[in-house]
Amino acid sequence: MRIASITNLVVLLSAVGCGSGGGDVQGIGAGDSAEIVKFVGAWKAVGTDGTLICGDQPAQKVAIVLDATFAAAVNDPNAALVRESGCPIRLAVDGDTATALPGQSCTGSETQELTQTFKYTSYSFITHDGAAGDLAIETQNSASDGTNCTFKGTASLQRQ
Repeated sequence: MRIASITNLVVLLSAVGCGSGGGDVQGIGAGDSAEIVKFVGAWKAVGTDGTLICGDQPAQKVAIVLDATFAAAVNDPNAALVRESGCPIRLAVDGDTATALPGQSCTGSETQELTQTFKYTSYSFITHDGAAGDLAIETQNSASDGTNCTFKGTASLQRQ
């Protein structure tokens, strides 16, 4: 396995998501609409820090690549927000914090030879003013070549 390839794939797909989405994301779901509205829209990472550990390889420092769009969830009794870009990650909103609902995963590939499945063990997006925010991500990743990785990262976000 090429570590560079898996690194690129993990960072891109862990932060942005992967695969094609489904679901209905056009209205207000569970949660207070005043809380939700400050998360809705396009966001970009402006400062990032991430660590990738694959098998017995040394930890690698990696930057998070993130351009994400969040929309209010509809017809979902548990989620208030959905990340539309890449894999749709369903999030509950409580005040200034949007947190991924448990048990979400997606599959994506950088090449035809290498496919990865990402399980989001944590995904938290915090914004106090709707203009800037912070993101913390942790994923457990398994690749089609048998490599298992853990990715942990943080990013400062700016509304676009």
